[in-house]
Amino acid sequence: MRDLDMTRKRGTVAGNGWNVTFIDLTSALLYARIATGEASGSLATALRNPGFVLRHARGAGKRGRAALEDLAATLDARGAGGYVPLVEFELAKLALHEERLDDARTHLDRVEQLLAHEPDATLVRDATELLANR
Repeated sequence: MRDLDMTRKRGTVAGNGWNVTFIDLTSALLYARIATGEASGSLATALRNPGFVLRHARGAGKRGRAALEDLAATLDARGAGGYVPLVEFELAKLALHEERLDDARTHLDRVEQLLAHEPDATLVRDATELLANR
């Protein structure tokens, strides 16, 4: 994470918005997936890296949600609007994990709306499946 932060700062200074956008996306996805348990490590790894656990794993859901919501609102302006369905899907998974079912349904509906012209898209199928199971 420290390397990502440093690279993001360099990208910002250099005016490399594309690089900054993808670092933001990567960080947001990482936090959300730590919170849901999709990204995990071994106990031995956690014991070797207690600073990471304290700084990043605790509060990962809140950080991930805030970062994903920011991305959902800004990706179009950043020229990366094609990633909004992925961000909405990740927000839905995080909402389901946190048992915020109405929010999850809203995000899953958004995925389906955004990809209405792509009914066979993996995210549409996954969103439909998640909606059906709730």
